[in-house]
This record gives sequence, C-alpha cells and structure tokens, in this order.
Amino acid sequence: MNSLENKVFKQYWLIIPTLILLLLPLSGQSYILNLLITCFIYSVLASFFNLPFRTLGYCNFGYASFYGVGAYFSALVAINYKVPVAIAIVGGFLFTTLIGIGYGMLLSRLRGFHYVAMTSWFFGEIIRLIIIRAVDITRGMKGLYGIPFIFSSDITPYYYLGLMLFIVSIVTCFKFLNSRIGIICFATGNDEALAQSLGINTFKYKMLVITLSTSFAGLMGSFYAHFRGTITPDMLDWAVTLNVLVFDIVGGMNSILGPIIGTFLLISLIETFRFVLEFSPIVLGAALLVVMLLFPDGIVGIPKYISKFRKASR
Repeated sequence: MNSLENKVFKQYWLIIPTLILLLLPLSGQSYILNLLITCFIYSVLASFFNLPFRTLGYCNFGYASFYGVGAYFSALVAINYKVPVAIAIVGGFLFTTLIGIGYGMLLSRLRGFHYVAMTSWFFGEIIRLIIIRAVDITRGMKGLYGIPFIFSSDITPYYYLGLMLFIVSIVTCFKFLNSRIGIICFATGNDEALAQSLGINTFKYKMLVITLSTSFAGLMGSFYAHFRGTITPDMLDWAVTLNVLVFDIVGGMNSILGPIIGTFLLISLIETFRFVLEFSPIVLGAALLVVMLLFPDGIVGIPKYISKFRKASR
C-alpha cells in the first residue's frame, strides 16, 4: 500500500465510524443510544486519565473525585441558585479546573510513581469524604436528585451533545499529545533532570497536563449530572478510577485509540452481563488478565502481533 492509499485508508477509518455514530439515532433504539452516551463519557475519562500517565508516568488514583466534583458543583448551582443548565455545566468545568490547578501544583512537586499514586489516592478520598459528610449541602449518601435536565425526555439531543463532547475531547487530547507542549511533556516524563538542564520549566508543564486531565473529568461529570438527573457519592469512589484504568490497559495505553476501544468493548461486555451484577468485576478481571498475558500493548497492539506472527511463519 503506497502512501496515498494509506492516507485514504486512514481517512475512511475515521469517516465511516463517524457517519455511523451520526446516523444511529435514526434507528430509534433508545437503549443503544443510552449505552453509547455512557461509552462517550467513559471514553473521555479513560483518555484524559491516560494523558498524564502516558506523558509523565503519573497514575492519578484520585481521578474519580474530579468527575464527582464537576457533577456536584454543576448540580448544586442549578438546584439551589436556579442557574441555567448550560451555565451550570460550564461552571462545573471551570470549578474543577481551579481545583485541578491546585492539585496539579501539589502533584508536580512529587517524584516517583508511588508518591504520586498514594498522594492522589488520599486526595480523592478526602474529597469523597467531604461530599459524604456535608449532608446539609450534598445530602450525603442519599445523593442529589431532581437535578434539572438539559433537554426534554427525548434521548436524541443528549446523544448528539454527548457525541460532540466526545469528539471535541478526543481531538483536544490528540492535538495536545502531538503539539510542542505535548512533546515537552513527553521529554519531562522520560528524563526530568535532562529536561530541566535544557531550561524547561518542568513544574509548569506537569501542572498543565494534570490540570487538563482533571478539568475534562469535571466536564463529563457535569454532563452526566444533567443527563441522569441524579448523582451519588459512588461516582467519586476509587472503583470508578480502577475501572477507567482497566479500560486503558485493555485498549492500550500507548495509543489515542486504545482507551476508546477498551471502553467501548468492556462497557458492552459489562452491559451484556448486567443481569448478574457479580459478573461485572469478573468480566473486567478476565479481560485484563487475558490482555496482559497475551497482548501487553493492549487491543490496539494486536495487528502488530499478527504481523510478527506472519513474518515468523514464512
């Protein structure tokens, strides 16, 4: 396949799925649209969770707390102050960004995977406990209900909004990784001392990556709150972060498509076994085990292994 054919091939791989997603509401299958909205939300979470890990080697175990912060802030201002939903969602995004800046300043001063992992986990648990204990504001474990919806009961507008947020978020992630700033972040993650010796302000770039990652978690949390109309502290639980991490590993953490593929595949499998709740962790665990043993680069690495197998069999 020459370069021109390869370029056309790649373009079709982008155009065809996009057309399918755009035309799906015509099927009238609200169940499938609802499932896809969930996939859109978690694909963005998985992609931006993977961003600091891929560039800096930072694993943010408190990631779900930002998803919850965006949801709770947006819901509370919409319920208590009758703020229009669109402004509430933007407010949730901006508030999470502010929290993310402070969080980024904290994590950017740390070195070592274990220090970052433990600090981020503690931070996430503190946020979750604050929301649980602030019963007068957040209603504690009961959660918030009666959250204003974005649209009417028709799921189609939600689907298109979710698709738009999904596309904008993934394009933002892709552009960032391939930008000059992204390259500097990769250099910082590979050898921070060397990057500093070249005059790079590594603290600033690490803080930028972490803030960007957490702000999009808040954006999707805000969207989720006004899509479902009810939220609970469970969305801040560490298990949510763990699920997102599994989506990344199964799909492939060294690719922009990996987190998306892993999310769509595993959420579909979990939904298949939804009638048996105990099967959900089994599905995730089995998928993780198979991929880590057979395909260390994730599902996106399968074509590479097939190519190697073919060459070896000749």
